[in-house]
Amino acid sequence: MSIRHQAIHLFSIDLHGKFHLCQSIGWYLHYDDELLLARHGEAESDWIQMKRQRTNSDFYVRPAVSANIPDCNNINSSSMYSSFQQIVLSRLYRMAVSENDGGVALIQFYRNFNVYAGLKLWRMQLLSESKLLIKMVPESAIMSQPSDMSNQFAIFIILNLHTYVIEKLFDNSNEEVVKMFTKCADVLRGSPQDGSKWYSSTCSNNAAAKKILKKQLFTWSCAKHGSVSEAVKRLAVDLPRAPQSSIESPYFDLSLFSYDDKLVNAIDRPRTTPDILKFYSRQTGELAFKIDPNPAPVSSYRRNDIGLPRRCVVSLISHPIYPLIITKLQSAMRSPVVNFHVYKANTM
Repeated sequence: MSIRHQAIHLFSIDLHGKFHLCQSIGWYLHYDDELLLARHGEAESDWIQMKRQRTNSDFYVRPAVSANIPDCNNINSSSMYSSFQQIVLSRLYRMAVSENDGGVALIQFYRNFNVYAGLKLWRMQLLSESKLLIKMVPESAIMSQPSDMSNQFAIFIILNLHTYVIEKLFDNSNEEVVKMFTKCADVLRGSPQDGSKWYSSTCSNNAAAKKILKKQLFTWSCAKHGSVSEAVKRLAVDLPRAPQSSIESPYFDLSLFSYDDKLVNAIDRPRTTPDILKFYSRQTGELAFKIDPNPAPVSSYRRNDIGLPRRCVVSLISHPIYPLIITKLQSAMRSPVVNFHVYKANTM
């Protein structure tokens, strides 16, 4: 898919494993959009022919709109805005007009029109069967480093898939990002909707997780050159989030245990330290158990730190329901160390 001509395709999978195209969001939204543009092209051609006959001139210049009607087989030759871009720009215009600020927002819209028109589809995630979360960023942000994404402009769109109406639109510095993160945390994390029990602690279902989020936002806002809007931008970098990147385990249930969130988090990211992970009981505050990625051999009473290089990576592989965690310690010039951690009495 090219960066300029983008489209979102929604597929359904039947019982036989076959994919069926349900919807396409891009150049056309409604089923009759292509027919409407074709009729407009025919009417425009008839009007041009009639105009030439009346003026008897071959120097008539066709309007740019009629010359750029997109062909579904040759979209690359078109310079028109897609149907999705049209509804996004229209929504931004209506938002600017509705502001009671003496026309300042409308002036800003015209000034930044080229930026809005150049936004590209970056990420998307289903919030429900009828709502789709879409993130759009400038083309320069797509090629930038992940560490610079918080400095880039981005907008979030919640699109109704049945009516193709934009229900919400806000940028990555808006407080709506925090509201969406807390309200839709379970959906963004990919928690099952069939009622099955997963031990996922999110801002939507756990007070401790909500407290950790507030603490993180406060830390970002109080950092050097920090502010509330900068903290919101850093939170918006990972949204929409890939559900498969979340770690699900009973050990990470914040209603049962507390732990150092700098060493352990719910996102599947390799850690660069082989420190022992300590879990404390949420009720008593006492040490419940420990997980050592580099435990001592059976015949020894010391940790196996001999020959362990400074730069090593530890990955956690957990079972979503049963108390089982697999740790994998990798380093250069050394075979990986894999350990299975299963709960037994009061030890790991």
